[in-house]
Formats: sequence, C-alpha cells, structure tokens
Amino acid sequence: SFVHTRLQHERTEKLLAESEKLTLQLEHNAYVLNDNMSRLETARQEMQFKQKELDAVISSLAMMELDPQSRILSVNQMFCSLSGLSETELLGRFYHDLLPKGTNDATQFELMWSNFSSGRTFSGEFRIRALNDTELWLIGNFTPILDHHGILSKVMLVCLFNTEEKVKFIDLKDSLNALRKCVGVAEIDEALKLKSANDIFLSTLNLRRSQIYRLSASDLVCGCHSDLLSNAFGSENEVIDGISL
Repeated sequence: SFVHTRLQHERTEKLLAESEKLTLQLEHNAYVLNDNMSRLETARQEMQFKQKELDAVISSLAMMELDPQSRILSVNQMFCSLSGLSETELLGRFYHDLLPKGTNDATQFELMWSNFSSGRTFSGEFRIRALNDTELWLIGNFTPILDHHGILSKVMLVCLFNTEEKVKFIDLKDSLNALRKCVGVAEIDEALKLKSANDIFLSTLNLRRSQIYRLSASDLVCGCHSDLLSNAFGSENEVIDGISL
C-alpha cells in the first residue's frame, strides 16, 4: 500500500543518513589516526636522533659503576682505553685498590664514600694508578644511586682523564718553584703595591719581609724610572696580578 511504501522509504533514507554519518565519522577517525601515527613517527625519529647525540656524549666519557662496597661492577671501553687497564683487570677490584700508595687519597676517598649513603655527590679532580704505578689524573663526578628505600644501591663515576694537562701543570709549577730558588721574585698587585717576595729578592735589596707591604714597585727604583715602570705594568684601569720583578 501507499502508507507501507512511504514508511519503507523513510526508513531507507534514515539508514542512508546514518550510514553517511558513520562513514564521515570513520573517515575523521582515520584522519586523526594517520595524523597521530605521523606525529608518533616524528617523535620516534627525534628520540633516535637525541639518543644518538646522547650515545656520542657517553662514548666520549669514561664511566665506572661501583657497588656499595666500592667494588667495580662495570667500566666502559673509554675508561679502559684512557686508563690503559683492561676490563678483566678492573672488574671485581675495589676502587681504593687503584689509589696511589703513600698518599692521603685513600683517607679522603673513605670520607667521601661515607657520605654517599645520604645521596651526596662529589665532583672534582681525582687520581688513580695504573698497574705499573703510573699516576693517572681525572676530572669526574661520583653520583650515588639510592633505591626506593633510600639505601645506597651503587655509585656511578663519570669522568674525563686529564693526565697530560696535569703533568704539564705540575712541571710548570716545579719550574717556577725552581726559579724562585735561583732568582729574586716579587709579586705586585694592580696598584703596583708589593704582595710578596722571596728571600733572594729581600736579600738583594736589603729588605725585611715586614717592609714590603708598605712599598710600591716605584719605591724600588729611582724616581726617574717610576714612570717607565708604571707604563711597563699598564695603566690604572688594567688589572695586573702576580707580576714578577
């Protein structure tokens, strides 16, 4: 009948409308999903790039892992390469076995280690010795790792070896000390006032140590040369510290 046909037509139109709406919703969901997948892939690539950067940084650092008793658990290849010690020679040994003999380094290390249980980190310059007793200098950071109960789990050492630079500094310091024993040396500040002088300097100028703190550099030369001395050491606005006479 006409009424039945009409109802059937309306139901068909309703189903078509719902189907079209569902199709649009599915297309939207597919678009959102593709966009999320694209964002996820971009984030993954960025993470891979950051990981490569992190790996590059880590590979340039010497690293050591210690247990709560300071026993060496692991070392990376960079530490082995720079220290000249193999992984086999290091694993299982106590860190204090690497400390130079006849020094107070062991006492300082024990004091430092006793503070790790509180989570305190230590940064600075340290030294260890190779198997042939050669001293190796490093600049590093000891970081304690505490578990969820706040108990010391392990300690990470991340460092750079600076043995060559340290040896050069020590040699320079020794050379300066040797020089001070051979010639007169005095230090002046930016105002050309004497700060200190060695015994040879005092003896040469027949001065007592208590006198130098009241003298300026110009007091040590003839008045006619004081202007030349000031010009040689710079103007009032220049900071000159530790100049030797």
